[in-house]
Amino acid sequence: MEDSTFAIILISYLLLETLLYLLDVIFLSDIYSPPISRKRSYLMLVINYIEVCLGFAVLYKATGGVSELVSNFAAIYFSFITATTIGYGHMALTE
Repeated sequence: MEDSTFAIILISYLLLETLLYLLDVIFLSDIYSPPISRKRSYLMLVINYIEVCLGFAVLYKATGGVSELVSNFAAIYFSFITATTIGYGHMALTE
């Protein structure tokens, strides 16, 4: 339980940090200089998306929020499918 509590706190912090970074980039764009390369901006967007999906996979697995997640791969799969809004139909979060 101690390990999962640490993981939950760490992942929550990293997700909050990513959210604040993205909000800074969006809403403070007039303060920052324009990006040097659009390709770099798109790459960073994809990396942030993957980071958020993997972060939620850790949270799903650590908290036991979805009872059907028996492996780490299932948690990652559930997280990416949920983030892309494809959906399942046979799996749902438990209360």
